[in-house]
Amino acid sequence: MVPLVAMGRSTRSGTQGEWRASLPAYLEEVRICGHDFDHVIADTGSCASIVSDEVLSQIKPATLEIMRFERPQVDVKSVDESALSFTGTVSLPLEIEGQVFKHTFKIMTGGGILVLGNDFLGAFQGELLIGVAAGKDVDRRVSSLSLLHPDGARVRCRLVVARENGNTAGTARWSA
Repeated sequence: MVPLVAMGRSTRSGTQGEWRASLPAYLEEVRICGHDFDHVIADTGSCASIVSDEVLSQIKPATLEIMRFERPQVDVKSVDESALSFTGTVSLPLEIEGQVFKHTFKIMTGGGILVLGNDFLGAFQGELLIGVAAGKDVDRRVSSLSLLHPDGARVRCRLVVARENGNTAGTARWSA
């Protein structure tokens, strides 16, 4: 398990300190086997990286390393506590900002889901910046995901995030 600690300033109380958070953030652009995806979620609340059958069918699965389970595994619950059914695993090459990150995803039955969970974020030492002021312009907020590529280079990509209560400032770091 990868620990998540977010450091930031609460916009409600105005205090500095440590807070625990789970906020999905969408990567602006990811390519997988020549296909563009804009609904990839970096989800600090997900222990596993997940790809749905629906998304996998768009990627030309014949070119991928897929391992199917003899029978579906139901060992993870969703946010609403419903059981998720997994039919196998697949190793996917994700191209983020021109760099390829290869990772094994659980294959889920159902809708169009592609989630980078804590296993992915931990493996590539992910750092999320959520709603941080852009320089001196405190009204302009930016969010990004930074990953450590296996060649040692840091790759940063823009995230699209939103929270209804407007409290989006903070950073999160993963360490194995």
